Amino acid sequence: MRPDAVVTHFLFASALVLAAGHAAGWAARRLKQPYIVGQLAAGIALGPSLLGTLAPDAYALLFPEQIVTALQGLAQFALVVFLFAVGYELDLAILGARARTAVGVALTAFFVPMAVGSGCALLFREQLRALDMPDLSPGTVVFAGIALSITAVPVLTAIVRENGLASTVPGVMAVSAAGLLDVIGWTILAGTLLESGEGQT
Repeated sequence: MRPDAVVTHFLFASALVLAAGHAAGWAARRLKQPYIVGQLAAGIALGPSLLGTLAPDAYALLFPEQIVTALQGLAQFALVVFLFAVGYELDLAILGARARTAVGVALTAFFVPMAVGSGCALLFREQLRALDMPDLSPGTVVFAGIALSITAVPVLTAIVRENGLASTVPGVMAVSAAGLLDVIGWTILAGTLLESGEGQT
């Protein structure tokens, strides 16, 4: 594919993603759901999970390998800008004496699902082995727990912003707790993988 064709295809794919996201977001609002729920549905529909599985040729035509890296870079840039805007709007001073409550919420929201996830991984070890999955390592058990405890911060912040809660105590507490939860989760996961040597795989 010629460079000019790559640029044209990239712009077309970007426009398609934006149009599909906005259309699905509008439909979600009509169903009284958050706008971002529709955008997520559009992303799943156009991504490898649905379109790439049901119609791989169409997926390869719309999103050839030559533009995938650029699209991923654009998505990461947009996400950083969005989270910066949300963080700029948040007023952490609103929490005041409730900061300890936010920490308590984050710790509870992390350790309870993590214990459940890790426990289930150990409980169903034999069933997982029957599915030809490798033996559970400490890193795998921790990952199973963290997978259930990590919050989708961009999704949460989008919902908070859409509902005008960015300057309220519940909104600020939710985003603050979710951010702290992610920091705890990724730190524990990184430490576990480094300790077990699985970070190289």
